[in-house]
Amino acid sequence: MARLKLGIDARNLTRAGAGISRYLLMLLAAFHDEDVDLRLYLPSPPAEGIDLTGTNLRIGSARGALARTVWGQVVLPRWAAEDRVDALWGPAHRLPLRLDSSIARAVTIHDLVWLRMPETMQPGRLVGERILMGQAIAGADAVIAVSEFTAGEVRAHYGAAARCVTAFPVGAPTLPRSDVHVVQRFGLAGPFILFVGTLEPRKNLSRLLAAYASLGPAVRTRASLVIAGGQGWKTRDLDAEIARLDIRDRVRLLGHVDDAELAALYAAATFLAFPSLYEGYGLPIVEANSAGTPVLTSNRAAMVEVGGDAAAYVDPQSVSSIADGMTRLLTEESYRTALAGRVRANADRYDTAATARAMLTLFTDLARGRHSR
Repeated sequence: MARLKLGIDARNLTRAGAGISRYLLMLLAAFHDEDVDLRLYLPSPPAEGIDLTGTNLRIGSARGALARTVWGQVVLPRWAAEDRVDALWGPAHRLPLRLDSSIARAVTIHDLVWLRMPETMQPGRLVGERILMGQAIAGADAVIAVSEFTAGEVRAHYGAAARCVTAFPVGAPTLPRSDVHVVQRFGLAGPFILFVGTLEPRKNLSRLLAAYASLGPAVRTRASLVIAGGQGWKTRDLDAEIARLDIRDRVRLLGHVDDAELAALYAAATFLAFPSLYEGYGLPIVEANSAGTPVLTSNRAAMVEVGGDAAAYVDPQSVSSIADGMTRLLTEESYRTALAGRVRANADRYDTAATARAMLTLFTDLARGRHSR
């Protein structure tokens, strides 16, 4: 087979800042360093700030959840057939039900939130995940999981339908060099605890805020709490919650931050607080570790796998457990220093370039198998 022609369902690049769009952009950058012909398919133009210059694109005009679903089942497979791609990759839980039989197909599964924590999802997305994820897995030649934890979840739930499930975790993206002036522009004068993530129920922000509020005054004055992330759903009352807890003077909501700002925040933070209720991977853990910053995270799901021996673990459903973990990291310098001494080695376990090469080898093997048949 000649040079691999890989089609990619890039619909997640129509929204900037979300975890899956970051995952896809990291792998695209790594793919560009390899000998592969990439074809990106989007239902609508990419989000502002996402630069796809020099990439072979097809862009539609489908906006809204229903239109994007129809695009993914009708337009996407037609474009892939017209371009005669060797393989089509769905980076986020979706594949067309009908695809030219000559095209190999693979899908990435990030998590099974719809199964494990359906109450934290928007109703429309929940229905889509329940129906379309299983169809994508059943129709795929290979299933890619973002962690061993998620690979196990897929095997356990989908059984024989989940053929060839392999974990391909990514590393931290290459963020711009940290600039301390960025932190100063945010008005963050003293030490701070950092949260990074889309603001949604699964991220457990209500308990994080309650735990921070419960810290004794002498502990709380050691660091403010900074929350960085785009608006998700069911969290629009965070300001009211912060006011109710009487911690408005100690908490900053920054909203979405760009990569340069994120790099500066990671580098300056005392530690990252990431007590999520459920994650299939947990990229902020690796990002913080690559910046030399220790992490407080949950003792469940993929967080234990990703945090390794470089994280402080808490029960995410217990406000007192989160508070105890925060207190220890803020008051026990030797403990925090010991964790910080292990974080870079932990981050080095994850290599996006190596993952990209392994994935391209997989796609090539799948395409050769299709061609031989």
